[in-house]
This record gives sequence, C-alpha cells and structure tokens, in this order.
Amino acid sequence: MAPKPASTTGGKAPASGTASKQPAKTVEGAKGAKKTAKTAAPPAGEEKKKRRKARKETYSSYIFKVLKQVHPDTGISNKGMSILNSFVNDIFERIATEASKLAAYSKKSTISSREIQTAVRLILPGELAKHAISEGTKSVTKVGVVDLACRTCLLTDISVFQFRRKVMHEITSLYMYFSTMSLTTSTTSLISQIEFFRVPPRWLFVRVETADGLVGWGESTLEGHTEAVEGALGDLASRFVHCDADGIEDIWQTAYTARFYRGGPVLMSALSGLDIALWDIKGKKLGVPVWQLLGGKVRDRLRVYGWVGGDHPGAVREAAAERKRQGFTAVKMNATEGVAWIDSPDVLKSTVERVREVRSLGMDVGVDFHGRLHKGMARQLAALLDKEGVLFIEGNMDTEPLLPTFPSEFADLARSVSIPIATGERLYSRHDFRPFFEGRALDIAQPDVSHCGGISELVRIAALAETYDVALAPHCPLGPIALAACVATRQRIAANVLASQSLFKK
Repeated sequence: MAPKPASTTGGKAPASGTASKQPAKTVEGAKGAKKTAKTAAPPAGEEKKKRRKARKETYSSYIFKVLKQVHPDTGISNKGMSILNSFVNDIFERIATEASKLAAYSKKSTISSREIQTAVRLILPGELAKHAISEGTKSVTKVGVVDLACRTCLLTDISVFQFRRKVMHEITSLYMYFSTMSLTTSTTSLISQIEFFRVPPRWLFVRVETADGLVGWGESTLEGHTEAVEGALGDLASRFVHCDADGIEDIWQTAYTARFYRGGPVLMSALSGLDIALWDIKGKKLGVPVWQLLGGKVRDRLRVYGWVGGDHPGAVREAAAERKRQGFTAVKMNATEGVAWIDSPDVLKSTVERVREVRSLGMDVGVDFHGRLHKGMARQLAALLDKEGVLFIEGNMDTEPLLPTFPSEFADLARSVSIPIATGERLYSRHDFRPFFEGRALDIAQPDVSHCGGISELVRIAALAETYDVALAPHCPLGPIALAACVATRQRIAANVLASQSLFKK
C-alpha cells in the first residue's frame, strides 16, 4: 500500500518499537547443555536463574512449537500434542496462583469463575485467551460456578484437584483452537514481526511482516501523542505476533474487546495502523486491491477539497487561488481566530468576507469552526454563513474535545440553519457516532481512517451512516499511507461525497 519510509534527516534513525518473538531454543542446544553438565555442573543458584529466565518465554515458545507441528491435511502431529499437553500441565500452576491472588485482592474467601477467567486472560496470549474464555464460559455456565477454598492465597490439595477440573473447561478450547487451525491457518500467514516508525513531518507508520515475508504498511498518526500511540502499538504487537494475519476481523475484535478499558484516540489510532497493515497484506497475498476485498468499487472518481488555513485572514484568498491552480474545486478554511465566549458580532464579519472572496474564485468552501466558538457565537456565525452558500460547517464549539457527550448541541445547531453540519475526526468508533446519528445532529460524518480503528471500522461507520441518510467525507490530513487506505475505502462506500487532504511542502 505504501513504500518503506525513508530514514529521518540529520543522521538520526527513526524511533521504532518491535515485538518480534523468537522460538524456543533448539533440541540440539539442549543436548549440548547435557554434555557440558557431565563435565562441570553449574552451581545450584545459577541453575535456578536459568530456569527462571527460560520460563518467561515458555508460553509463547509452546505456542510457536505447536504451530510448527500443524499439518494442513492431518492436523496436529503427536509431537505437537505432546507439547500442548506439557503446556496445559505447566499452565495450571500459574493460573491457580494468579486466580488466588485476585480473590485475595478482592477480599474473597473463595475463587469464582470470574477470577479464573481473569487469570486466563492475564496468563495466556490475547488470541488464545479470548478463545479459551468464550468456550470455557459456555461449559462453566452448564455446570454452574464451583467456589474453591483459598487459604492465604495458596490452594489446598483438594482445592487444586477441583480447580484443575474447573479450569479444564477453559483450557479445553485450546485443543479446539489448534485442531481447527489446520483447516484455517497456514504457518506462513502468521505474523512474525510488528514494528513502527516515526517519519517526518509528524507521521507514525506501522510495518507488519508475516512468516512468508509479506509486508503490510499502516499508519497510526495521532498528532501530538506519538509516544502514547507507540506504547499502545507495543502492547498490540506483544499480543498479536504469531497470530494469523488473515484473521483481520478476529484481531480487530480481540484488540478492542479483550481489555476492560477500550476506545479513545490512543488505542484506536494504534489499532488503525495495525488494521490497515493487515488489509495491505491480505491484498498482496491475493493479488487484488483492497477495494476489491471490500466488495468492489462503486465509483471511479472522488471529489477532493484542500485545506487553506484561515488563522491569518489575509492569506486565505491567495491559498485558495493556489488550490484552484492545483485542480481543486473546493477548499476548507478555519472560521475565526480566537473569539471570546460572548464577543462582538463584528468579529464574525471578517469570516463572511473571506468566504465571499473564496466563492468569487468559483470555488465551494467549507468552514471549520475548529472548537474555537462557544454555543452563542457559533449560532450567530452559522446564521451569517447560511446566506453565503457554504458547502458545510464543521465542528461547532469549545466543547468539541468532549464530542461524544454533546450530540444535543450539534442537533440544536443543525436545526437552526440549512447548511449541512459535519463532524467526526474526534469520534473514534461507530459507538461514538451513534448518538449523533440517532439525534439527527449531523449531515456529513468525517471519520479519520488513522483514528477510528482503520479500514474495518471505517466501513462499519459508513454502513451506519447510510442507515441514517448521513453522507460521508472521511477526514484525512495525514500521511500517504492513511491517504491510500482512505481512497481504497472511499471507492467502496456508496455514501461518500467528499474527501479531504492536506498538502505538505517539501
């Protein structure tokens, strides 16, 4: 979807994070260690340290080993089943310990199904934990909750026996997962590496590679919060390395729902980059463009509007003229500079004059209130612009950072003017858009593919918007990968009416 980013200027390499996991040490290495042990046995303390260090990699190594034993036709080999049995036996102790700690923390004298399920989520990798919980919960529901005695965070012998029986409902699904994997997953499609790079001027690119060498690129740019998104990407990488790159929807749902806290700009921007990269890999693997994977295109042309600023009123006409020379037929501009909570109506007249100047060039213009106007002044300016043939009004008030909780204010503005109301760059999922659609608070939805959960969620938002007869104009003032993802998605969306793009000078 996009070429590999160039290195940063000034001799500094771009900051990157990676969460590539390596398989466990080979059998040959273990034999060599035994031969060495015959000649000189290491001190007991050092041996314990080595065992502890190896244990940190145990579970990811187990999974990697089992996946290598999956045959497309015959399923899991005997060796794979042996490894899996070892994995199950070894993991009981850690789940039991973790569950008892959780019960003690909650000041409970017994361990319930909730503590067991939470322990499974904490101990197992994200994808397997989700599968284990979903299957295990069904079994637990059938047999009822079995409370287990707990003494000072340690289970008694009898409790361990009962605990093993109960947790087996959770772990059984792992066998199901691996046994069905032969029908759905080739080891070559597994994610082997997830990396991310800062690229000037302000972009954050995500690189995903599979075991067979396919590479997909995504973009997680979140202006002003790069470090936070990098942290979220590191977490996602640690959870989804060795997962099936073809399971785009499964990875998306797991990333979004597996944790108690979800949504928001940081997590959704990180998820966006991963999702875009996975769609890129899928298209390369099948040799088709992403819009074809989404169901085929519904248009060959897209109308694009350019950004012309507006913070400095004198430069708006000149910038609009330049955009016209570049082939744009529409632009978007900021409405005002700083305006007081309640200010003189005269401060709004310059906005109307700038709109008229752009319109005199034969161009359509959208006006972005950009969170600089409170309700009273926003209504006044909207009323003035209502007579000027404005393409749309974007945003409305200083409360814009809290948009998901202010759909009623947008609805009030929408009812007061005939100009279409647009918003959405700071709404991060279909759940955030829903109250705006239900309240008839906007006419144009503007989700950003780098902030709203990627291509997968953008398609869902578009479907929801179409249900409420709301047009779509995806927001995209970011980098080239986000633009490519946005264009691919727009070609498939019937309700798409506009596209935005900011141009950066070299």
